[in-house]
Amino acid sequence: AMKRFLILPIIIFATSLSQAHQNDSSKYYELSQPSVEFLGAEENFIEAREANSLSNCLNNEDREDFRSEFDFNQLINIGEKIWQIVKAGEPELNFKSKSATAIPAQAQCLFYLSGWSIPQSRTYRVTYKNGFGMEVISMTYKLIYSFGGQFENNGRYLANVSIHPSQISVSWGFSFDAHVHVQDILNIGSSESPEAGMQVALEWSVGSVVNKHKSQEVYFIQGSGPLTAL
Repeated sequence: AMKRFLILPIIIFATSLSQAHQNDSSKYYELSQPSVEFLGAEENFIEAREANSLSNCLNNEDREDFRSEFDFNQLINIGEKIWQIVKAGEPELNFKSKSATAIPAQAQCLFYLSGWSIPQSRTYRVTYKNGFGMEVISMTYKLIYSFGGQFENNGRYLANVSIHPSQISVSWGFSFDAHVHVQDILNIGSSESPEAGMQVALEWSVGSVVNKHKSQEVYFIQGSGPLTAL
């Protein structure tokens, strides 16, 4: 009887420790809702790239034939539409070469537009905390674009629109993937004086053994320069 009396508290104590460990482990893997913070804006020469890198230009003869097939008010994206910037918590190797643009269809190349602004940069930071309040996932990223390009001295267009991760931190036991999606290109001006509008989203997914979910930040950029977080 004495042996049973001595062993019973030890079993209860061991079970309590196991439950406490499981509860602590569960709290470690819990994920809060994301927090997105605007860190600032700047003009950035370093982020500039050659305009012609986005597309091979048509020669003059082909360009004249091409122009006759399109409505002069139609806008196109001669860059990328969707590209991944982070995979398994690490930046993709070629994310800096990916960007989108919004120009008139008849131009077919950024070479034929002029008057571009210095590249604009907006910096943001997205973070997640776990059940203990520890920051377990964070990414600082830049939204970069040039605006104000004109075709034949008219309109306001967009070039080299991109989102670049500049700093990423993912704690052990968590996953993080992110990509950029150009959702819409619109003419928000008039037929006589077109202005490009581009809606671009940073979309990401996070996960742990406890929960997984997706989120996004959506931005609308105007050919005259303003940027709005939607």
